[in-house]
Amino acid sequence: MAKRIWTLAIFLLAWAFVLPAQAALTVEITKNVASALPIAIPSFGPGIAGQPSVAEVVRNDLRHSGLFRVIDPAGYPADPALPAA
Repeated sequence: MAKRIWTLAIFLLAWAFVLPAQAALTVEITKNVASALPIAIPSFGPGIAGQPSVAEVVRNDLRHSGLFRVIDPAGYPADPALPAA
């Protein structure tokens, strides 16, 4: 019984040191990338209501990488998936 109490006490003591070590990771880009490549990410189709679309997630990921400049979807040419009018 005493061995279980010591094991539990050591575990709780170790856990107390682990909790303060957890911190949120924050990346701050301080240097502007002059050679950011322009990129267009078209929509991949209708998304699920209430969920971000795959294209939106990819756009945000590439924009936040600092290596790409995502072009506004309003400036894209006509959607190739739609039949020509």
